[in-house]
Amino acid sequence: MFYICIFWTSSSLFGAVYVFPFEKIYLVKERKADMYRLSVYYVCSTLCDMVAHVLYPTFFMIIVYFMAGFSRTVPCFLFTVLTILLIAITSQGAGEFLGASVLSIKRAGMIASLVLMMFLLTGGYYVQHIPKFMQWLKYLSFMHYGFRLLLKVQYTGDQVFDCASKGGCRTLQSSSSFDTVNLNGGLEELWVLLGMAFGYRLCTYFCLRKKISICHL
Repeated sequence: MFYICIFWTSSSLFGAVYVFPFEKIYLVKERKADMYRLSVYYVCSTLCDMVAHVLYPTFFMIIVYFMAGFSRTVPCFLFTVLTILLIAITSQGAGEFLGASVLSIKRAGMIASLVLMMFLLTGGYYVQHIPKFMQWLKYLSFMHYGFRLLLKVQYTGDQVFDCASKGGCRTLQSSSSFDTVNLNGGLEELWVLLGMAFGYRLCTYFCLRKKISICHL
């Protein structure tokens, strides 16, 4: 699940981070000529790119879901696909924001790589117990919320395992693998991801508006 999360985070992030730096010259010229409103351009651009960020993960999950041995129930399948789509759309918004904030191809790629690495380390898989002085970073990571939501879709705290042991069956919530995740709920992660997806795009628009207004060719 975490590697699927990594794949679509990186694909969507790097697929969107170069959009505005590449279109900078044309965008500045056309805005100076007042050919269209910036809001119209941005909405059309993000919606057109979003088609790929919705279709590709959907086809991917239809194949990989059953190969990976996930829970074979209709609700789990649908919620897993929707969670991956939400992660991809949020990553797209983050990539657009990073690209719009610098409008430089080299700097956008470098910043995106650093941000992705930070999100990987605070995502909750490689490092579960983050040092206290760095714990605030995980609350900025949409990968952290996306991975937790995937876990909650696939597992519940009252599921049992290791029933053949001397101590008898144990619940998943009591396992050391889930000691940092409460497997109940999921609405908190859902609302945070939705807020991030909208917030990144709002910040992208204002960054574009400021950068384009002061940019001179």
